[in-house]
Amino acid sequence: MGKEKESGSSTTVVNQTQTPQPTAEETELNKLALERERATQPGMIQAQQSGLNLINQLLTGQRQLPGFFTELGAGISPDVTSSIVQESLRDIYPQFQQAGIMDSGVAAQIAGRTAGDIRRGSEEWNIGNRLNLLNLALSGQAQ
Repeated sequence: MGKEKESGSSTTVVNQTQTPQPTAEETELNKLALERERATQPGMIQAQQSGLNLINQLLTGQRQLPGFFTELGAGISPDVTSSIVQESLRDIYPQFQQAGIMDSGVAAQIAGRTAGDIRRGSEEWNIGNRLNLLNLALSGQAQ
């Protein structure tokens, strides 16, 4: 066996960086995206500012909210709650008379519990409604 002769050539690897060049379509797409961002920027800032104002109003307990939130923030008024209580008591008084407990302490206790339950339900609904408004202001969406 003979010796093989090594060739005298060698390969040298040089680290190179290659800067990619965007195509004409990519450049045009970037310009369109930039124009769209510039056009919508004022509206986005105004929407964010409105959200911050609504958050401030909700957290400070203000009842007069902007725009259509006025009706949403009002909740169930004490007058409506009182009306519901009175109507409910009128519905159960005949049952008290029929059971013969109209003048007893049981009737007063049931009437008080009924009124309290209705008032509590109204207030819980109002609190939940305000929390939903706060969620809307903070995240931009509501359930």
